[in-house]
Amino acid sequence: MEAEDYQKCGRFIRDVLCQKCSPYAAHAFEAEEDGRPSTFPVFCSNYYHEMMETCHMLNETLLRHANGSSQSVYCFPHILDHSNLLGQLNSDPDGCIQLCVREVINNIYTPTSAKHAGDGSNRFFVAEQRGIIWAFTPQFSRIRGKFLDLRNRIFASGRIGDERGLLDFAFHPNFGGNGKVYVYYTSAAAGSKDGFVIRISEFQVNSNKPNRAVKSSERVVMEIDQPAANHNGGTLLFHEGYLFIFTGDGGGAGDPFNNSQNLGSLLGKALRIDVDSPHSGELPYSIPHDNPFIETAGARGEVYAYGLRNPWRCSVDRGDRLTGEGGGRMFCGDVGQDELEEISLIVKGGNYGWNGYEGSECFNKKKCNRIRNHIPPISEYNHTVGLSVTGGLVYRGCGSPNLQGHYIYGDWFTGKLYSLRNDTGRWVHKNICMGDEDICKPSINGDNLSHIRTRFLPSIAEDEKGELYLIQTMGPSMNLKMGIIYQLVEPTKRGNPQQECSTTTPPSPTQQPTTESRVATIRGTTATTPTTTPSDQYSTTTAEETTIMTTTTTTTNPLLVGTEYEFRLANDFHANVKFVGRVEMRAKSSSSSSSPNAKWRFLCAFGGGWNMATADVICRHLGYRRAQAIYIYVLFGSTKLKAELPAPFCSSDTSRFSECKKVPVTRVLEMNCRSRNGYASVFCKNGD
Repeated sequence: MEAEDYQKCGRFIRDVLCQKCSPYAAHAFEAEEDGRPSTFPVFCSNYYHEMMETCHMLNETLLRHANGSSQSVYCFPHILDHSNLLGQLNSDPDGCIQLCVREVINNIYTPTSAKHAGDGSNRFFVAEQRGIIWAFTPQFSRIRGKFLDLRNRIFASGRIGDERGLLDFAFHPNFGGNGKVYVYYTSAAAGSKDGFVIRISEFQVNSNKPNRAVKSSERVVMEIDQPAANHNGGTLLFHEGYLFIFTGDGGGAGDPFNNSQNLGSLLGKALRIDVDSPHSGELPYSIPHDNPFIETAGARGEVYAYGLRNPWRCSVDRGDRLTGEGGGRMFCGDVGQDELEEISLIVKGGNYGWNGYEGSECFNKKKCNRIRNHIPPISEYNHTVGLSVTGGLVYRGCGSPNLQGHYIYGDWFTGKLYSLRNDTGRWVHKNICMGDEDICKPSINGDNLSHIRTRFLPSIAEDEKGELYLIQTMGPSMNLKMGIIYQLVEPTKRGNPQQECSTTTPPSPTQQPTTESRVATIRGTTATTPTTTPSDQYSTTTAEETTIMTTTTTTTNPLLVGTEYEFRLANDFHANVKFVGRVEMRAKSSSSSSSPNAKWRFLCAFGGGWNMATADVICRHLGYRRAQAIYIYVLFGSTKLKAELPAPFCSSDTSRFSECKKVPVTRVLEMNCRSRNGYASVFCKNGD
């Protein structure tokens, strides 16, 4: 750099270099989101434009690696003026934490649960109450075919409020090695017209099709007669290698069958069993030797804790990523009777009081007076606030660092959300609200945040990275196709700068998505173009499935050989810069002028045709000598334009875009192009 240039640009260079050591570096360089810091800090828009005008000799580097942002707090240098806000959750005047949602899945029947497999694939699995489990890619595209279909084994009705059906599932801790998944569902009792049982069964995944569980492999692990139609419980989870099963009290108001306090009953309990060790006798599992009541006369050895009414959604805290603090705590939401909904910490041998106590209050005086070992809940709310608790999870992700350590739960009936956090031994409860339109507006990074979500809240889930999701539906019936899943997002991104969060995503063994699913817009984190599409790179489909997946559709490819196009580069962050941006195009008429009926469309980067040769052709059409670099993903903003189908293959000696070879359009490619997360973008250059 010449001395004159340095004199003009030196202060900007110093600013950039100094931010590497700033206490706010994790925010300025966006390291808190995925553990991979950006090359430059995120600059505030005015500062960025001033730097571009002043440091023109650095334009190529800045355009390739730097971004300008209109966010008022998170960008540099404004972040320095708001350092007192870092690490704080945004709340309204009443102290209600303001969060946002991002819709990731819709068009499903009433969902009851969602899980990740814990195998490094980052797949997301969703259970529908009617009896189907679906698998989704990490980008929330539904994988073709059902992971498991138990509809003909489910005992439930379609009436509003029926609590029966497929209630939960859990992957074995060694699922990646043994392919075992466990399912909790209600089924008709043998030889009975109206009776039914709770059934916990083991299924084996097809060794050749990792996204299919073999229905015929069912091994019934446990069946429990259910005396009434409600209070079926329904949580499965693994902890320390053992399977935990949370059952309801068997139904009826007030536990008329006296199951919860009866250690000889499996109802109203947290059960712990060993599904791996050899078993003896009639039980298809073993009982851990340190279960608390294994030596108690008249007690079932499976009982780990008791006195539960209808536990609905229990979870184990992963613990702090760095210190492990909080790890192993088992939270459980227990649905109340007339007055109180509760959240409890489940411990070995614990008695949670039902049906003597409802929450912390005496429910049945005769019984509560006899219960000396009652463990009260850590939090509760009455029925003026909500009617049916849905237990949640402790947030341990990286995308919303301010939520670290918060236990997020809600109410099934109202959909309200709450937060619990232990502050020096005291549990602090706060309400959670959806932020307004200003807080939850779609960001320039394509976050698609919203403050609007639907009502009923059957469950809360987490993905493999620890991000939380709201499992919701518009109507509480298994026959209604009104299920929606939202990612829960803390929009300010003001976490602790000292915190290290790493959420690297290993390759996922997934099949191609179908056109039925809706794909969320995902922000890109790379400026390179893969030689194959992500779904091709990580697919483990069989030959038979691949044949089905790659059948071309009847959709007409707009990229017809011989058609002439005009191009433009769209750039939402620096509109005056014309030589870099996402490629937008429209057909020309035969007279080489713009066709009056032609609409601008963006060029899709999927399909393998988006390469330097194709980019060179487009740059020459735009009057530049060649392409300097190519990009994909939402690097220069998002658009509402429709996609042209995949970029064609151009060779180095191609002179016109119309001479390039079109790409066969498959269902998968068409769906990927519609997803709006694969924009073909280019940096054109005149020099060598």
